[in-house]
Amino acid sequence: MESSLKDKVVIITAFNSGASNGIGKAIAVDFARHGSKLVLTGRNETDLQDTIDKCKHEGVTDSQILSVIVDFAGEDEGIKNFVEKTIEKFGVIDILVNNAATVIFGTLGSQKMEDYDFTMKVNVRSVFYLTKLVRPHIIKRQGSIIMISSVCTLTVMTNIIAYTMSKAAVDHLMRNLAIELAEYGVRVNAVNPGAIYSKIHRRGGITDDQYEKFLTEISPQIHALGRHGQPEEVAKAVRFLASDEASFTTGVNLSVDGGALHMFPLQQTMLNHQD
Repeated sequence: MESSLKDKVVIITAFNSGASNGIGKAIAVDFARHGSKLVLTGRNETDLQDTIDKCKHEGVTDSQILSVIVDFAGEDEGIKNFVEKTIEKFGVIDILVNNAATVIFGTLGSQKMEDYDFTMKVNVRSVFYLTKLVRPHIIKRQGSIIMISSVCTLTVMTNIIAYTMSKAAVDHLMRNLAIELAEYGVRVNAVNPGAIYSKIHRRGGITDDQYEKFLTEISPQIHALGRHGQPEEVAKAVRFLASDEASFTTGVNLSVDGGALHMFPLQQTMLNHQD
């Protein structure tokens, strides 16, 4: 059976290594496997090329993929330029996956304001602006928007206060847009992952030893399934929400968290520190 995602133009955003690492990479490869045309962003050209190569291995050709170096912490012009390049190459946009995000560990007492501002710019402002630019194109195609959020918006998790606030804002943006764009046939949903194996935690300020402890000791305790998640498991949820299989689904937070939401309070076992 032919996938409903075949030949659909899909934007997959990411920060740092971009759609070349972790969840973004897994989403790109999964959509490639189902015949989509891809627009991938990132800040590391080498890592981004690796993702392109893996997508090509799934059958995507040069004419079906576009990669653009974008700094979502930079000027608006960079985001606007990449949307213009997308339309120039493909003419349309069917699906937007807002995956770009950063995390910097800290509490109310320890979080630096410059880190708070940086987090909000990447995780909220850039998402708002990009979605605003893509809106008319998505409406024309009666397309779909998927936000990559976090299970921490549905519970309380300490020591990443700016990140949790930013992702809560993304969730509420999703709910607003689901209502605002419903009359145009556009569906808007969010995927809320639990702890997923990727580089984002280490970039947030924890050491390799702390991350290893989190994976081996803490993660099994906070997830009912007894382990952290894999990027590919998130990618499958994103693909479902983007496909015709989810044609009557909008305004939904889909938790892909190994049952973490229903475990004891996560803040009891996070890598906390004293202010």
